[in-house]
Amino acid sequence: MGQASFQAITLDTGNTDEQAVLVLKGGRLAAVLSHLSDLHGDLAGLWFVEAMFGNPPRRPRHTFASPDEFAAWLDAAGA
Repeated sequence: MGQASFQAITLDTGNTDEQAVLVLKGGRLAAVLSHLSDLHGDLAGLWFVEAMFGNPPRRPRHTFASPDEFAAWLDAAGA
């Protein structure tokens, strides 16, 4: 489907978890990831899968160290 690209976006969350990226594969929206703030304790700094689109072959982990790590997971999953 093509290599992943990312587009920074701000989520309207009403708290400090507003930094996010749209994950695009082949020009199509594949996922939305949000960057977890200090509100999440030990998970702060990780990227959370807010939404996935399409038909991923397996359920994603909920958090990743970076958008690139998520994209590698997506490639390995065959999505």
